Amino acid sequence: GDFFAHPEDGFEAAESAIVGNAPADAGSVFQRELEARDVTLFGLLSGDIDDAVAAILAEADKRKG
Repeated sequence: GDFFAHPEDGFEAAESAIVGNAPADAGSVFQRELEARDVTLFGLLSGDIDDAVAAILAEADKRKG
């Protein structure tokens, strides 16, 4: 779906902060980083990040097994 963030540069910094964290922590890290940068998201929730990560990991498990 479509979403946007204001300010955009804060979104990119928050997105980068996810790298190196456990996949299960992606949504909470992202939310914390967005709040620290005073970024407002429209059309996306941190829980959506958790859902996407879970779906990606489930698909990866299916392909392995």
